[in-house]
Amino acid sequence: FVINLSDLADWPVKTEVTLDNLIKRGVVPPSIKSVKLLGSGTLKEKLIIKIPTSKSVAKKIDKS
Repeated sequence: FVINLSDLADWPVKTEVTLDNLIKRGVVPPSIKSVKLLGSGTLKEKLIIKIPTSKSVAKKIDKS
C-alpha cells in the first residue's frame, strides 16, 4: 500500500509514523500488512518515520 507525505500533513510534531498508527488514524485500511511512503506533498511538522520510504522522502525528511 502506498501513501504520500500529504497524507501526514496534519499529524502532530514527533508522532511516530508506523503501520499501526496509520491504521488507527484511518490513513490505511486495517487489512494492510505493509506500506511505503512516497514524496508527494510536504510535512508541516517533524515526524518520526518508521516505515519504508522512497529516496525523495528521505531527502525531504532530512530538510525538515
